[in-house]
Amino acid sequence: MLRAKAPLVAAVTVLGLVLVGCDSAAVRNAQKYVDVKEYGKARELLDLEIKGSPKNVDAYLMLGRVLLIEMEPDAAAVAFDKALLLSSRAKGKIARAYLDAAKAIWDDRDKTSKRNALETISLYLNRATNYEPDSGKLASSWALEVAEKAVVAERTTAPI
Repeated sequence: MLRAKAPLVAAVTVLGLVLVGCDSAAVRNAQKYVDVKEYGKARELLDLEIKGSPKNVDAYLMLGRVLLIEMEPDAAAVAFDKALLLSSRAKGKIARAYLDAAKAIWDDRDKTSKRNALETISLYLNRATNYEPDSGKLASSWALEVAEKAVVAERTTAPI
């Protein structure tokens, strides 16, 4: 699995903005920890929130996002599944979390981790479409955009 955590910070920060309207101070504070890359503290806070309020959907969603940053997709899936059990509306947010994480990994891939990056991206895109089939359209359009950029780059950098 890919080890770099930095590429997902931007994705989780953006995704965290979706939660700004939530009522949980713990989730808002966990987002602040994520913003400063204190993932362990964010997890601790979210674990405490979940113990005290086991029906807090936003806490499970944020925990899943943090776990994606920490490259723990199986643990993230467990958190997301708990959110989904509490609210069927969570499907779209979960799918978007996976899609944004896949995009962030692609944007920060390097040559030494290219294979792992592609495996992780594939996993995240598959999970996104499992939660919300319509996210497959977003993933497809993103993949086409990436492919078009690669073709243009190849044309402009190829030797004459």
